[in-house]
Amino acid sequence: MRHHDQLALYIPPCTVRWFPEGVHCADAVDGDLVLVKHPTIWADAISAGQHALVLTHPQLEGYTWLDHSAIVRGHDGDLRTMLSEMGPRGYERRTLFDYHASLYCVVHFECSAIQREAAMRNDQACADVDYGWLEFAADIIDGLTDTEFVGSWGDSIICSVHCTLVLMGLGLFPNLNPAKVLPANLANWTGAKH
Repeated sequence: MRHHDQLALYIPPCTVRWFPEGVHCADAVDGDLVLVKHPTIWADAISAGQHALVLTHPQLEGYTWLDHSAIVRGHDGDLRTMLSEMGPRGYERRTLFDYHASLYCVVHFECSAIQREAAMRNDQACADVDYGWLEFAADIIDGLTDTEFVGSWGDSIICSVHCTLVLMGLGLFPNLNPAKVLPANLANWTGAKH
């Protein structure tokens, strides 16, 4: 058993609200976590890769429905909720409304204003990081084989690693290496079962 399997998980108190296709959340705040199920073939492949992990990580059963995670960060001039996320072009900003055609949930954490500020500083630290194209596959292989397989190129992370680093500012203490967190882990930790 690897050392990080001995870590105790701590998740700040949180609530999960679901938004089916066509329904939009208008009151998310900085530091809220957004978990998304895209209706694409690539998204289905990510979900399938995570679902394979249920064989070796049964606690993920019911939490592999999603394929993406993002963090709420501010509002634009029209008061639209803005997100920060790791996407194909690396760190990106977009509106939460961009996901109105997808199933998503918003996880709101009970925390102080100082913790939210710390989370936003953690988010800003990821602004020049690239997307980890190889990282997801390496994390799946690592989870299935219980090895320390690494697959990255330069300074790169995937969406769920970005979210984990941000949420650590809110008080999250993951029970595995933050660089190995998948979207299904975030759903499991916050109780976002679908």
